[in-house]
Amino acid sequence: MFLYFLDSDLLIERFAFAHQTMQLSHDMLIQFPEVLSSREFRLRQRHEFLVTLGRAQYDPEKDLYISPRDLVSGNDYQFVRNVAKSDLETYELLLKSR
Repeated sequence: MFLYFLDSDLLIERFAFAHQTMQLSHDMLIQFPEVLSSREFRLRQRHEFLVTLGRAQYDPEKDLYISPRDLVSGNDYQFVRNVAKSDLETYELLLKSR
């Protein structure tokens, strides 16, 4: 990943969201740097969708673990079907309600 090309203020905002809101540890962020290179808007949308579904579980020691890499990878359809185990219509309804 080319994190050094990112605007430092945006990187700090993404870090704060991932660490404070999503509760990702520093070690997890080092293991999955693509979380910090993903757009914050996309990260927030997908995390909030998982929260709504009760599936925002980023601890690999617990059931229903979602890899932070999977959270930011792929298009919306792939995310909704493979990661969130939901449907695109439900995801789009959530996005419209925000």
